[in-house]
Amino acid sequence: MNSAPLRIPSALEGMKMSLAKSPDAQLGPSHVCPHPLAMIASGVAAAQTDIAPLRWHMWAVGALTLIWYALGLGQLGVMGSAAQTSTFLSQASLAVCLWSGLGGAVLLLMRSRYAVQAMVVALVGVLTASLDLFVLASRPVDFYANPTFLSLWLIAQVSLYYTLRIRSLGLLK
Repeated sequence: MNSAPLRIPSALEGMKMSLAKSPDAQLGPSHVCPHPLAMIASGVAAAQTDIAPLRWHMWAVGALTLIWYALGLGQLGVMGSAAQTSTFLSQASLAVCLWSGLGGAVLLLMRSRYAVQAMVVALVGVLTASLDLFVLASRPVDFYANPTFLSLWLIAQVSLYYTLRIRSLGLLK
């Protein structure tokens, strides 16, 4: 094995000399090495730390959304077909909403780009269930007497908005 020192190419040596003459090079001993490769590495590290604080948002929103849809599925399992005002269409679309919302929350925790599609399906499911219960039914249900649907609308819209926002920031794979 050859133990000869590595030679810096002339192009990088010129950059090293110009960086040494720059006013930033006079910062003192706490200054990071002004070598171009060191600057690139520190820039990459800085870019990665800019994204890191957003991850706790993804965990928090994903966990809360997961808990919400799991509780909704628990309530649907208990109430399910026992509700006298519910039709098959409203129950099926509510189940689609809750299962796709739960899947979207899991996909959000996994940072998958398919979380957006799952959240859209959840919103379409709650829309279909609402249309069946509150508009198309022979005896429409009072929307404000059922706070679960109101909160389901709110959670579905906020989780879709958040997932779209995270996707636009490039945080989903």
